[in-house]
Amino acid sequence: MLMSWHNFFYVSFDPAGFVSIDKPPLGFWIQSLSTSLLGFYGWALILPQAISGIISTVMIYLIVKKYSGRIAAILSALFFCVTPISIATNRNNTIDSLIVLTSLLAVWALMQAVKTRKALWLFICMIFIGLGFNIKMSQAYIILPACLTIYIINNHSMKEKISSLFVSGIVLVVISFTWMAIVDLTPIDKRPYVGGSQTNSAFELAINYNGISRWVGLPDLESSMTNLEPGQVVDGILPDETGYPGAFRLFNRQLAGQISWLLPVSVLSLIFLYLPSLKDKISILEKQLFIFLAIWLLTGVVFFSFGAFFHRHYLIMVAPPISILAGVGLAKSLSLFRRRNWQGWLFPFFVITTIITSILIVFPFSTWNSWILPSVILFSLLSLLGLIIYRLCQINRFVVPAHFTKISIGFSFLCLIFPQLIWCGIPVIMGGNGALPFAGPDVLTWNRQPIDIDIRDLINSVIQTNQGEKYYLGTLDYDPAEWIILKTGKPVLTIGGFYGTDPILSTDEIAKMVKAGEVRLFFVYEKTAHELRPDLLDWFHKNCIAKYSVTSQREEYFQLYDCSEK
Repeated sequence: MLMSWHNFFYVSFDPAGFVSIDKPPLGFWIQSLSTSLLGFYGWALILPQAISGIISTVMIYLIVKKYSGRIAAILSALFFCVTPISIATNRNNTIDSLIVLTSLLAVWALMQAVKTRKALWLFICMIFIGLGFNIKMSQAYIILPACLTIYIINNHSMKEKISSLFVSGIVLVVISFTWMAIVDLTPIDKRPYVGGSQTNSAFELAINYNGISRWVGLPDLESSMTNLEPGQVVDGILPDETGYPGAFRLFNRQLAGQISWLLPVSVLSLIFLYLPSLKDKISILEKQLFIFLAIWLLTGVVFFSFGAFFHRHYLIMVAPPISILAGVGLAKSLSLFRRRNWQGWLFPFFVITTIITSILIVFPFSTWNSWILPSVILFSLLSLLGLIIYRLCQINRFVVPAHFTKISIGFSFLCLIFPQLIWCGIPVIMGGNGALPFAGPDVLTWNRQPIDIDIRDLINSVIQTNQGEKYYLGTLDYDPAEWIILKTGKPVLTIGGFYGTDPILSTDEIAKMVKAGEVRLFFVYEKTAHELRPDLLDWFHKNCIAKYSVTSQREEYFQLYDCSEK
């Protein structure tokens, strides 16, 4: 993208502008700006996400403080800071941290619209959601049902609501779809192929790959991959990464440690805040904020429980509502802790709920249970013992030293965040998965080493043997194209787009390019080619010379083909 304005605007994956990334441009424009100012370094690519995480934390604090007080704001911001998937994503070049920031800015603008009754703030809210759409497409609309609900139930006249919602809808459409319209109106020979689409259309990319397929998987891909081995799963459903869809999916081994530590207490907090004896003490604006957060959380939980196709770092979208609801609930229950009635038991109850959740999340990681699980249980018992002793003394009107109360409460909060700190600390200290960020002990099992071929020898060979071809190399998908592009900056022909599944080039078109001298060498992972493009692999076998001797019988290796010598 930094090589030309053409590549920049169309978010080109490769230097030649052959195919684009399978996402809209805004997040990558921001990263490009960062690297153009600071240099093309890993930290310069990650910096915008890190800054977004910091600003999001500040936004959470400011929003909550305004409606629920300082203690609730501090706890909400703290819980967001220690959410493992938030930490892992904020220090990665995936762009989900940016979409969380636009979502929180939309929340702030919406609450201003509710408070001031000025439609301008609703339009600003839609602008932020539209900007989010230009970062991750339909993912930005997760908060849209909550926004519309809050504005509709607000005390505006029906005429004012209809007119404001109509104009705000136009604003949302214009901001969301302008770039896509420009791309689709550009002649296809004047721009990259829209990566991730099946029809070379940005609108189809948004509707299908980044829209419907997130719910139902990738049926086109599943039907086309006829060479799968028994039990092998395609990219449309990711059981190894996210587990199978179901009501308790957010509590499986893969997802629970990323986001669900405070999910039960956030739901209980929402119920607790609307108990008849307490809801009258909450202001109208605070109630509307809680309704908004509840709908945001519900929308996210439903999708992440039953959606077919997403990655773990997408879960950062529900980190704000979980953190805020848990923070407000614990803060309000803490303010009732000294009461002698049943309300004084709410804080210990919330603590117990969170501790049990932590134990259930940690338990499946058997290799870590020798010290994490006993530590969590021991610290939890000590904190609960302190809380129960205090409550019993209060009920029986015994005097309790002030420092004992503070220590018990502080130790309880330490127990709440201790296992989360372990989960987020692992990718921070040990390094994480650069492509698909996540936190927790499973990070340590991720293989960080390239396979089969020393890429440096390949790069030297390709550069030395280039005979003026437009493309130095052809590959099926981004892997290994990204290695070569990052090391050399040379044009690489990515035949099937990012995942190798885009119908960009047929074998006849590739044959014409070879004959015209546009490309000569192809470097492919045989197993992937066998699964995705057996026709292409068969063409290589018949028309090209394999440069590496191969002993594997399962085609689990890279092969370099020279298609000009046979």
